Amino acid sequence: MPRNAPERAELLALQCRVLARASRPALAVEPGLAALEFLDAGPERARVATAVISSLFSVGRTAEAMELADAEVARGSVPASLEAQRAVLLVYNDRHDDAVSEVARIEALPISSPAEGVIVFEHLAMLTSLLFQHDRTVEFANRALSCSDGQPMLELQALSVCASITALAGLVHDASWRVRRAEELVDQVGSHGFRAERAASRVALDWLGGRWDAALDGIGRWLPDVEATQADQALGVLHAIELSIRTWRGELDVAARLAALPAPQSVNISKLHAIALAEYLIARGEVDEAYALLKANVGSQLEAAYSCVLVARMIELDLERGRTTDALDALARLSDVSSTRVSPWSRTTVRRVTGVARRDQDLLREAVSEAALGGLEFEKARAQLALGEASDDEVPVLVEAYTAFQRLGAHGLRRQAGNRLRVLGAKVPRARSKAPGLLSEAEENVARLVQQGMRNRDIAAALHYSPRTIEVYLSRIYAKLHVSSRLELARVLDAMQQR
Repeated sequence: MPRNAPERAELLALQCRVLARASRPALAVEPGLAALEFLDAGPERARVATAVISSLFSVGRTAEAMELADAEVARGSVPASLEAQRAVLLVYNDRHDDAVSEVARIEALPISSPAEGVIVFEHLAMLTSLLFQHDRTVEFANRALSCSDGQPMLELQALSVCASITALAGLVHDASWRVRRAEELVDQVGSHGFRAERAASRVALDWLGGRWDAALDGIGRWLPDVEATQADQALGVLHAIELSIRTWRGELDVAARLAALPAPQSVNISKLHAIALAEYLIARGEVDEAYALLKANVGSQLEAAYSCVLVARMIELDLERGRTTDALDALARLSDVSSTRVSPWSRTTVRRVTGVARRDQDLLREAVSEAALGGLEFEKARAQLALGEASDDEVPVLVEAYTAFQRLGAHGLRRQAGNRLRVLGAKVPRARSKAPGLLSEAEENVARLVQQGMRNRDIAAALHYSPRTIEVYLSRIYAKLHVSSRLELARVLDAMQQR
């Protein structure tokens, strides 16, 4: 079709919006930008600009998204949906103060349609999450759902996008019901839109909820789709979570590949990645490098996403290395902002690290309670371990932590809990049976090939699996047999054969 044909811009606009709705953000950008060259100001231009900005954001091109949003605002009279997108981008471009001032103004703007209402309030939910106003995050997520007005695709959008927002904020219970409703809706309408957001939500919930095998299984299942759509945000979430699980399980050979990947571009997911990468560096003995990474990602006023978790880990490292003054200084900074961090994850982290630094058993008990109420199983076990180390009278709590770490496959922490139980003269729970029947048939096949010295890619070829599936199986095998390396696995299997 000739470039000056009047129908060309309309078709390009339609193509852009359909691709964006079908979770193909990388493909939606080019036709959208081409359409904007010809579209005059009005509702259609606004819809296309909104779709392009959203797509650029999804693939991590936030600077370009900010530039386009600013250009559209400069043209004059833009809808509330575009104003809301721009407000989120202010945070992604380190303009926190400007973003804070935008929330009330955008909330008061007129909404022209159900679709615009969903976009406005899902972006306000994201914005308030980035600004640590998590009570308002849930409020805006609910308003986005209300705006869907019973329209299945809009309802799916509101549920899927807001589930990913609240899951990544550590709001486990809120995100869980949104994901369940979204998946029920997918079954009803047969749509696969917003798959990347649901994948990130489900994996994050399994990770935070202590279902690590399920999280790895989900990553192996959804990663190809997420990679195909070039959804940078969701991809960064999956990589960061897998790096975290592999590291805590001691699977450093697998974690090394993930640690070598480029850091995500988005401002919040890059912090999540930094937390996981720091733990990997610590596990390798590169503590100074880990500390520098944490410090670089905190933000001058603790305004960065996951700042509580980042600073808390720095405090723990300072305490472990005898740098008490540095630890107390960082703790004072954390205390100054703790009242504004209202999510269970932040509250648990602040109470745990403060309790450790001050040997305050009451704070550590509060950390255990916060994590339990918030559905944060790994954080609960970490708080229980800290309480058990601070007190001589918490053997049942230590045993519970030991059991949780054993189930998760976090063997380093399991051994730490076991050593503390021995110091207290308490009985350490027996490891689960290592009988061959503990493994499924498929897991036994993989384990035997590892025992024979085969590499993952050769095992994958032999069993007609993908290399990623072999990694998932190995993670399960390691957790079940309480081993953390191929060598340990081979020794356990050798011992089984000798019985």
